[in-house]
Amino acid sequence: MRISTLNTSLQLTLKSEPSKDKNKDTNPDTNGDGSDGQGKEDDQDGGDTGSGDSDSDQDGQGQDGSDGEKKGDSQEGTEKGASNEPKGEADKSDIQDEGYGDNSGGKGVHQGGGDASDDFTDVAQQLSDAINQGLFGTTDRDDALNESLEQEVQESDPLQRGEARYNPMQRMYPKELSHTERDTLSANKVLKEIAKESGQVKVGLQRLIRAMEQTNVSHGTRDGRLSSRMYAKTWGELKGGKAPSRPYYKRSEKMDISIACSVVVDQSSSMSGLKRQTVKGMLALGDALNSVGAATQVTGYRYGGYDNPNHFHGVMTTPVNGSGACIDIFQQFGEKFTAVKGRFAHLRATGGTPTADGMQYALEGLSERNEAFRIMFVLTDGCADGGHQPIINRQIRLAKEAGIHVVGVGLGRGTQGVVSSYPDHIVAEDMSQLPEALIAKLKVILKPSANKRGRRVAS
Repeated sequence: MRISTLNTSLQLTLKSEPSKDKNKDTNPDTNGDGSDGQGKEDDQDGGDTGSGDSDSDQDGQGQDGSDGEKKGDSQEGTEKGASNEPKGEADKSDIQDEGYGDNSGGKGVHQGGGDASDDFTDVAQQLSDAINQGLFGTTDRDDALNESLEQEVQESDPLQRGEARYNPMQRMYPKELSHTERDTLSANKVLKEIAKESGQVKVGLQRLIRAMEQTNVSHGTRDGRLSSRMYAKTWGELKGGKAPSRPYYKRSEKMDISIACSVVVDQSSSMSGLKRQTVKGMLALGDALNSVGAATQVTGYRYGGYDNPNHFHGVMTTPVNGSGACIDIFQQFGEKFTAVKGRFAHLRATGGTPTADGMQYALEGLSERNEAFRIMFVLTDGCADGGHQPIINRQIRLAKEAGIHVVGVGLGRGTQGVVSSYPDHIVAEDMSQLPEALIAKLKVILKPSANKRGRRVAS
């Protein structure tokens, strides 16, 4: 929240809920010698002299009308005539000495009487004056507000054991990869190599989707439509003078099977020996998801900035080689797999492992989707950089609460770290094991009870 936004909201509050002082300005008898009106103008120029006079007049009139007027005049003369300084400077010094936007020693108009709305308006006026005058001490105003917001967030969503918040140095930004005809030919070559495994994943997913689309008919129910299969039993019960027990049938409602899937790929140096297997897994998943019309996003996370003027962003506590976490876009939501599969040839394996950054980008994208089922597959060896696992733990919890399934996928040997990092996981030492494990996992995920359509991920 910027300070200008807060100040604007305060001004709107003051306009919508005027205090009793504003009503007094229209009454010459209440003003006494007109000091209240003058005080309002002084307040806009840099002081709150009128606020103090208003308090004095109000208190004096509560005791005795004439004495109160003289008392107000006497106080006004003391405050205004004591200094020959320019009015704006005198008012400003009064504010600094006696309080934010109120020179009555911290006593607002509510001290002289008033209801709850007067109290709120007075506080809002004082805060607005303090903001305009910059009277927040040595603390930057935006920093003070941010600290307050962070405290509210922590109170509303307390961290659980082993968790940490995603608090990057700077927000990461994506880069859409380019590709050539040669890259597309390379991707087609890999698809031919894994035709068997890719075909198994594709066929298994298509069968699962078709089974979900079919409606079931249950005969012998207590309500619904009259069932032809139950005619004999129903007729027998009627002839025997009994009420039919189950003469009806019901057809189940058609299930919504819309899917949004984000495939997040580890591009760190520890994946160099698994790069070939990972490319195969990416292509197999992308091809299968495309075959059932699922909204698909495929991204890769790594270190190494590209023309970033600040040269760092992400979770890091210190910049690595002058660069930060980067997100490579292999396929974005709305793009067809056949049109972008050439980008998959540009998978890298270098540097560290900013897994929390990669997952955060995918979570933010899935959070905006409205499909019935939202899934994130993280292709990794499970070895994230230090400090990332507590953040990942919280990301997984928040995703689950929003109805997003996060599945860690380990392809090849040496990926057992996925088991400890991701409660829901698949580990396949080679591509031949992937189809069966993947379809078995999707059978668990794609069920009616798992549908939490459109729920947003908490920040």
